[in-house]
Amino acid sequence: MSRRKNKRRSPTQRAGFTPGQIPGAAVYTGPARDFAVRIRAMRYDDTHFEESEDYHPDPEGEGDRAGKQRLWIDVQGIHHVERVLAITDHFRIHPLTVEDIVSPGHRAKFEAHENYLLIVLQMRAPDVQGYEQVAMVLGRGWLASFQELEGDCFDPIRERLRQALGRVRKRSSDYLAYALLDAVVDDYALTLRQLDDRILGLEDKLDEGGDGVEQLPSQLHGVKRELQELRSAVAPLRDEVGRLTRDENPLIGAQVRPFFRDLHDHLVQIAENIEIYRENVRSLLDLHLSNVSQKMNEDMRLLTVVATIFIPLTFLAGVYGMNFEHIPELKWRWAYPAFWGVTLAMLFGLGLFFHRRRWL
Repeated sequence: MSRRKNKRRSPTQRAGFTPGQIPGAAVYTGPARDFAVRIRAMRYDDTHFEESEDYHPDPEGEGDRAGKQRLWIDVQGIHHVERVLAITDHFRIHPLTVEDIVSPGHRAKFEAHENYLLIVLQMRAPDVQGYEQVAMVLGRGWLASFQELEGDCFDPIRERLRQALGRVRKRSSDYLAYALLDAVVDDYALTLRQLDDRILGLEDKLDEGGDGVEQLPSQLHGVKRELQELRSAVAPLRDEVGRLTRDENPLIGAQVRPFFRDLHDHLVQIAENIEIYRENVRSLLDLHLSNVSQKMNEDMRLLTVVATIFIPLTFLAGVYGMNFEHIPELKWRWAYPAFWGVTLAMLFGLGLFFHRRRWL
């Protein structure tokens, strides 16, 4: 699998919007991609499975076979719009839906149409930092998924289909949609656990001190930014799945609806944990700044004590360093030892005073 650079998107690209674009126009608005679009098709039921790597729509119509077998069209890469249009035109998908599919950066949403359900969400991109858009179109007996990049977290689902493991081959396409969403949510949870481990490591580094503490603020800000990106992906999906569980939709069967409610519970838990971890990061930043401020105060106190001790000594040295002729002590034999005696006595006395005040 080739690695791809994750270029920072402009605000309009992140919103899936290009100024002046005609509504419903099938125009790819994401970053430039140079890999070949891969379209895989899996046709299956509880006893049969067929997989093709180079899928082309059946001119006879997928609906004629949907009653016997289900179809999953797995599209990796949406930058070649003509490949996407070959599928969307075949299934009579509305132009505004096609625009959402080929315009990455949309907020998660579930949009019901007459003969299909559009699901849009953000999935963690493989090999690069950030998230990519996944759009799923669920019809009766078929599901088409469209993602920006190669690679995803759906390989366990594909293996379950190939090996006839679990419920996915025995259920309708709405269960497949749930399984794909569940894989994305599990990946959210894995990302959150990794961020939690990083936060604990930074907390240990803060407690231990020593080398590397100077980089702690930038590392904490990096974790905070990743938590914000994860929150932006999880929170809208949580709301949309919750709305789907409350509203009736003919494409989501009664047997599959409890699975979506369970999925909503997982999203709620992940969203709550994200807020807890964000608060932990803020607390670590505050604690780090407090430690820096305390150390600075200790240093300033030490400098103040030293300056305070030497102020009277500097005064004495200044008095007897003046060039006046009639200074009585200058002619005295014990003047020099007395000067040092007074100096050392003041030095010892001030040092003892600050020590008892615990300033030294």
